[in-house]
Amino acid sequence: MKKLFIVVVFLFLFSLLDSAKAFSVKPSELLITIDPGLKKTVSLQIVNPEKFDVNFSGKIYGVKQKNNGSPQFSVGYSVAEAWVKPKQSQILVPAGQSKNFDFTVDIPQSAQSGTYYLGLAIFKTGVNTSTVGLVGQVVSIFNLQVSGQAFDNISIDKWKLDENKTVGKEWFFDLNLSNKGNMEEQMTGNLLIKNWSGDNIYKENIYLGNRFLPNSVRYLKPQASLKDNIFWPGIYLAVVEIKYGLSGQTILATEHVWYWPSWMWPVTGFFVLGLLILVIFLVKIKRGLKKNRD
Repeated sequence: MKKLFIVVVFLFLFSLLDSAKAFSVKPSELLITIDPGLKKTVSLQIVNPEKFDVNFSGKIYGVKQKNNGSPQFSVGYSVAEAWVKPKQSQILVPAGQSKNFDFTVDIPQSAQSGTYYLGLAIFKTGVNTSTVGLVGQVVSIFNLQVSGQAFDNISIDKWKLDENKTVGKEWFFDLNLSNKGNMEEQMTGNLLIKNWSGDNIYKENIYLGNRFLPNSVRYLKPQASLKDNIFWPGIYLAVVEIKYGLSGQTILATEHVWYWPSWMWPVTGFFVLGLLILVIFLVKIKRGLKKNRD
């Protein structure tokens, strides 16, 4: 009897889980190229695996890139949000079937050329989409490319030693980048340390994240573990070198770093002490010579 009860409970729970299958949306990413002043329709396929009919609605989000390169969706991030609208307020997708949800893309004549990223969200009608996060929504990334002249412009806004984290031969830097162009970019970077004579004593590739979206910023924390690469105290030059674009454009930034190893403190102490003893010795000799003359 007890076993029968457990089986009945298990089948009941399984039926609840089976009836609450999540809907899906295809494709997960779209890309279109369109001229200013033109209209176009894009569609997302909604698959309803549930055992009853469901109404679905759509919403448009702007996309902002997080520091790690992943997308963050919210309203008000992009001017292109006003160019895309759901073609219908809602559609009914029958149980176990799929149906297309259409969005109208209307590019104004004055739109600037470039790449715009949006999020096309699908959700069950009635879900509160004003809450934080995207709970209950499935979002496809929409890569909207407006035709025209393309230009790339990556800039280094900050390159500076982080004195709070830097200890000994472990050097940390603050690197801030911005993409002021209208194209997404792939970047590669190197961190170089040069000595007083301009020779490279350290070089390492630095990870700059995945594709860099237009009108985005990125804050990075490159590290140089010098270990056996550096010994003598002095002023060293830290160089960050970044390449991007199809033509391999290169931008540089430099930072002078004063290195004073811990072993220099006792050496300096002994030097000062020796200098002091030498001065005292010379003073005594001078006084002795003066006394002998008198």
